[in-house]
Amino acid sequence: MCDEAIKIIEENAFSFKHIDIETNSEELKALKYQLNIASVQNVKFPVLKIEDQLYTNIETCNTFIKILKSHFE
Repeated sequence: MCDEAIKIIEENAFSFKHIDIETNSEELKALKYQLNIASVQNVKFPVLKIEDQLYTNIETCNTFIKILKSHFE
């Protein structure tokens, strides 16, 4: 899903920042704080943040597209 999500964003000319929390411990710490969790073990990826809204329940490309549309249409 992550590669597909990035492709959708790029193809639609959205400006975005891709953060790999496996290699960036500071961003991982910030994400856990924002989600108010101790571990990301049960978080579904990708995590999408638009403005101050975080989305962690993105299971399909259609869901991902609906979220984008709800913010940008």
